[in-house]
Amino acid sequence: MKEPSKKPSLREQWASISLEQKLAMFVAPVVVFVITAVLIPAVREAVRDAFTTNPTVTTPTSTPTTTEEPCPTTGKPSQTTGSAGVRSSGLEVVDLVPCDSRIEVSMRNIGRLVSVVKQAEFRIRAMQTIETHCHGPGAALPISQTYDLQLPADDGVGQVVGVTVRQQLKPNKADAFAFSVGLAGARGDEDPRLYQLDVLIYHDREPKPIEAGTIVLAVGSPGRVSFEPAEDADSQERECVRKNVQALRTMLALDGVRSRELEELGRAVGAS
Repeated sequence: MKEPSKKPSLREQWASISLEQKLAMFVAPVVVFVITAVLIPAVREAVRDAFTTNPTVTTPTSTPTTTEEPCPTTGKPSQTTGSAGVRSSGLEVVDLVPCDSRIEVSMRNIGRLVSVVKQAEFRIRAMQTIETHCHGPGAALPISQTYDLQLPADDGVGQVVGVTVRQQLKPNKADAFAFSVGLAGARGDEDPRLYQLDVLIYHDREPKPIEAGTIVLAVGSPGRVSFEPAEDADSQERECVRKNVQALRTMLALDGVRSRELEELGRAVGAS
């Protein structure tokens, strides 16, 4: 009677395995670990940085600057809602500052993920024009990037002007960026414009913006405009000056943060 074959021992089984198979058994798991745990996250981070670290703007130029001083403001700031507690990124607006023809926005990321600001919108709630010539018939944190914002010179109330923004905020970091404001379609006149603006900040893939606040902004320098008629002014000049004073008082009676220069100008004409 034939004896049953003896089962090879573990050592004999191991000895029968070729060197290539042994290497594959140990090397393959290491390769898989390196690819999934090291290479893929590194490539993903590099691709994300490539698309988020170089700001692009819808208007022709954007000028980075780190030397400008923060703009002083007066008036009661509008309450900012931010997104802490309601958005996973934890991105929030901490300051909104109107300067002379400039708007500064400071933000911080209190979340655990990198967050990217992608667009800012400016909703025009009110505007006035200050006439330059009333004669008769004879701009805290360093600013990391500045974007161009062109507001309509006429008939702007109700319009929403968007500017593409590319700002990346890493966890527990803060950033400040600004908008240099000009006039679109001014037809060559140099008359200052006053605007009341709601500022909205979009980030990541959030469908709703952060409501940064409301500001009253002067585009052009109304301080160079005389709000007192000349001694020999005729009725047309006096009417022009009266309208300028009324326009200034109307805008400064609205809610919103405003620059110190605009506030002082309002006090000079009894508007605040």
